[in-house]
Amino acid sequence: MKLKLSLTTFFLLAVYLSAIGQDSSGLIRTLVGHQDWVRTICFSPDGSLLASGSQDGSIILWDVNNGTNVKTFNGPKASVLSVAFSPNGRLLASGSGDSTIKLWDVTKGRLLSILKGHADCVMSVAFSPDGRRLASGSADQTIKVWNLARGKSTRDLQGHGQAVLTIAFSPDGQLLASGAGSPSIMLWNVSSGQLVQTLEPQSGNTSCVTFSSTGHLLATASGKNIFLWNPSSGKLIRTLEGSQEDVFSVAFSPNGKWLASGSFDKTVKLWNVATGKVVKIITGHKHWILSVAFSPDGKFLASASWDNTIKLWDLATLLK
Repeated sequence: MKLKLSLTTFFLLAVYLSAIGQDSSGLIRTLVGHQDWVRTICFSPDGSLLASGSQDGSIILWDVNNGTNVKTFNGPKASVLSVAFSPNGRLLASGSGDSTIKLWDVTKGRLLSILKGHADCVMSVAFSPDGRRLASGSADQTIKVWNLARGKSTRDLQGHGQAVLTIAFSPDGQLLASGAGSPSIMLWNVSSGQLVQTLEPQSGNTSCVTFSSTGHLLATASGKNIFLWNPSSGKLIRTLEGSQEDVFSVAFSPNGKWLASGSFDKTVKLWNVATGKVVKIITGHKHWILSVAFSPDGKFLASASWDNTIKLWDLATLLK
C-alpha cells in the first residue's frame, strides 16, 4: 500500500509540474565568482549592472550584458547580507555582519563611509526613492533611518521585538514596510516615524517584503506562503500557496504582472499576480534560493543561491 501511494503521489506530482512548466530553459548564464553563499542581489537603476553580496565578505559588480566581473569591492571583511543601489546609481549601500552599513562609490569601487549605530548584524538596507534617506533593519530588533547628507541616524524605529530581516520603501517614499523573526509586518510613516499599521499573516517568520512599482500592492513572504496586501487599507488580497519549503525572497516585475519567489526548495517560481497561480517553476540551482530580482526593464530575472552562484534568466523565454 505504501508503494502504491508513493507511486501515485509521484505520478500526480509529475503531472502537476508538467502542467505549470518546470525547467531551466531561459537560462542566459551562470555568474561564478563568490567563494561562499550569495545572500543578496540587486540591479542598478539603468539595468546595466548587477550587484551581489556574499557570506565571503565580497561585493561583485557584474556586467549584465556579458556576465563579466566589472569590479569587486574590498573592504573590512564581514558577511554581506544586503545590497541596494541609490536611485541615481552612483552609490551602493551594503548591510554587514559586523553591524555596519557601508556606502560605496559605484564608479570607483571605493568605500566612501561606514555608518555605525546598530548593535547586531544589518540584515537589510533600502534607499528612499528620492535618495536622501537610507533605511536599515538589524538583528538588534531596530530599524534606523539615516540622513545621507549628514551621515546620521534621524529615526530609530522599534516595535518588532525580533531581528528585523527585511525592509522596503513604498514607491512614493511615504511608507516603510518591515518584517522580522515573527509573522507581523509593520508599516511606518517615514516622516513622523509613527507605526501606521500592523499586518498579521499568521504564518512563520517574515523573510521578505516588497512593494509593486505602483505601490498598490505589498508582497510579503512568511513560511511557505506569500501574501499580497493592499498597503493603504491593510486588507489581505490573496495568499499564494505552492512552495514546498520556506520562501526567502520575493520580487515584483516592473509591470506588476509577475511575482518571482526564491525558496529553500531550490527553485524560483513565477506567479501570475492577478490569478495567484504559479506559471513557471525554474530549476537549475543546487541549493537554497536566497535572493531574486527583476531588471528595471523587466527583461531579465536574477537569482542568487547558497550554491555560491547567481543565475540570469530571460523572462520572455520563461513565460513561453
